[in-house]
Formats: sequence, C-alpha cells, structure tokens
Amino acid sequence: MVTFDPLDGSSIVDTNFAIGSIFSIWKTNPNKLIGDTLRTQVNAIITIFGPRTTAIYYNSVENKVQELTSVDDHWIISHDHCIIKDKTKIFSPGNLRSASDNLEYRAAVIEWIAQGKTLRYTGGLVVDVSQIFIKGNGIFSNVGSLNHKCKLRALYEAAALGYLIEKAGGKTITKGKVSLLDYVITGYDDRLSFAMGSAE
Repeated sequence: MVTFDPLDGSSIVDTNFAIGSIFSIWKTNPNKLIGDTLRTQVNAIITIFGPRTTAIYYNSVENKVQELTSVDDHWIISHDHCIIKDKTKIFSPGNLRSASDNLEYRAAVIEWIAQGKTLRYTGGLVVDVSQIFIKGNGIFSNVGSLNHKCKLRALYEAAALGYLIEKAGGKTITKGKVSLLDYVITGYDDRLSFAMGSAE
C-alpha cells in the first residue's frame, strides 16, 4: 500500500492540474542538431494526463493532425482531423509578467482584450496549446523581456508544438518574424520568444 502526506508536494501533483508531456522526433543524430533549424524534426507528439488521457500527433500517412484518447487500455481517434482556423476567439498569454517591461507584448494583450477575445490560460503549456487543436482556433504566446526571460526551450518544448501547429494549418512566429521552425539551433538550452496558433 502506498501512502503519502497530502501536504508534501513531492509525492503528488500538488495543484491537481492536468499535466502533459512533449516529444519530438528528429531525423538527425541529436549530437548534430546545432546549426540545424527546427524543421529537422520529422514528427511530434503531445500528451495530456487529465480527466482523459490524450495524445495529439501528426499522421504522416494521412497528412493530418489527429487526437487519440486512451479508452480501456487502447487508443481511439477522438478528433480525426484537427484544423486551425485563421481567426480566433481565444488567447493564452504565457509569461504575462514580462508585459510589465515589454511594451509591445503589453499592447498585444490589451488589443486582444479590446477585440473581445476570451482569456483561456491555465499555465500548463501542453494543456493551453492542446485547446487550440480541439477548439480549432486560438493564440498561445510566450514572450520574454529584460526582467522576465523566456523559460521555454526551443528543442524540448517549442519545436514539437510549432511542428504540430503548422501541420494543422496554423502559424508560428519567433525572433526575426520568421516561422518558429526556421529558428537556427545555437545550443541545447536555447530559449526564445514565440507565438503560435491562428494566423491572424
């Protein structure tokens, strides 16, 4: 029998939020990624462990992004073709505290609010991006500033998410106003600002 102290967060997910995992599949030796772009990636999977256990991945045979749900020890297709529309009604502003000294980010968030977009943000990266696939629209942003640096890493978080977003018809953008997938890897701990989701 396993016992745990509910006040000791080391043994449980303390907030009981849904949590996720991110996986990238690369066509090159991982020791040779430096100097390549994130386009070297050949597939990606994100999973959510919550009320439902789901996985979103790119089905290269059928050329579409699909969601699978775990049911009774097997997987079923729960969304056969995830497509991201150009216009959106929802936004998820990651690292929002950077808006305190990044005036461009502050202006973008204020504009989204002025347009009547709904804030849909849990603070769980995989959960916040997954809703874009399921709702068929949305914006996830992760912007840094001088005092509040970006924490999300290009190789281990942004790459997989950007890959799936673009395969589902969405757009991504990062430094230099280029696609996130055109980002040139300079190190294994690269962290960067980016936005992804509906093209507008």
